[in-house]
Amino acid sequence: MRSCLAFFVFIFVFVPLAFCGLITASVSTWLTDRSFYTDLFSAPGIYAALLGSNLDYDVALDVRGGQRLDSETTSAFSKAIQEVAPPDYIRTEVVRNINAVFDYLEDFSRGLTLTWDLRPLKANLTNEQIGVFADVLVRSLPQCTPQNPQADFILPTCLPADKSAQEVTAEVRANLPRFVESLPDFQPLGDPIPPNTQTGQVLGDPVRFVLGSGVLSTLILVFFTWLSVAFLAARSTKGIFSVLGSTLLVPAVPVLLIGITIVSGVASNAVANGIDSALIEAGLQSSPDVRSATLGVVTNAISRVANGFLIYGGGATGLAVLLLVISAFMPQARKRKPKNDDFSGFSA
Repeated sequence: MRSCLAFFVFIFVFVPLAFCGLITASVSTWLTDRSFYTDLFSAPGIYAALLGSNLDYDVALDVRGGQRLDSETTSAFSKAIQEVAPPDYIRTEVVRNINAVFDYLEDFSRGLTLTWDLRPLKANLTNEQIGVFADVLVRSLPQCTPQNPQADFILPTCLPADKSAQEVTAEVRANLPRFVESLPDFQPLGDPIPPNTQTGQVLGDPVRFVLGSGVLSTLILVFFTWLSVAFLAARSTKGIFSVLGSTLLVPAVPVLLIGITIVSGVASNAVANGIDSALIEAGLQSSPDVRSATLGVVTNAISRVANGFLIYGGGATGLAVLLLVISAFMPQARKRKPKNDDFSGFSA
């Protein structure tokens, strides 16, 4: 009866609970860590690579109603924007919004409004920078052709045959301030979440408590379930150590294998490919430089994610092996003689 109960608890309670507990503990090493995300998105290399790549403006700005622009045109806009939008500016805005999300999670009464601060960009698009933008854009634009006519946009997308480069540059310098003035100081990113002024801070504290203590509570529950399985299934001290080791291996080894798989590089390439696809959908043409920078950032993040699985999965696996080794070196339990042994001499 005890063995059946131990088997039931092991299969239906301990294994799923221990596996979920180890996974949760592994993920908790980075999931709620603000510095993980700020460090991840603070790498300047990826922003420099993105700004140096070809921006696909038919998707990003929809300047021609969804029709594709010539690759030379997209490259020209990319070069011009790179002159007035340095990588540090893009990085600062991304990190600022990440911090805003974590501030909201810590205290719901603050509300959450994700925005893109256009003031530095607008400040750079004045006076001398307007001339730099115009010169770089016009110098890089292709000639207009029947296959690549001028788009219906305030800025030129190609160089008309009946106008000189100086004339087009003058038009860009004249139209760009008007375009900049029409831009807001802050561009909202999605719908804002209103502040919860009544219970925001009260709710924010439990959220942080649950995230911080949930892992510990789960592991404590796993520990006592683990002990109950061992004491139900074993009849001796040696058996208890053996059951503890063998049962812990079942959830521990898969978690360790997940960490090994992640750190092997397979996950890094898969995530990098996914980011490439997302960039293309967002209007960015991926390039070798973008992929190289992305892979470098992803590799660092994947390494930290894998460390959690290696620490908890490897630690649990090591503990299980240690318990099995201790059990192997323990002496066998002495068997009790049957009661009828005292009457063996009377047998026929």
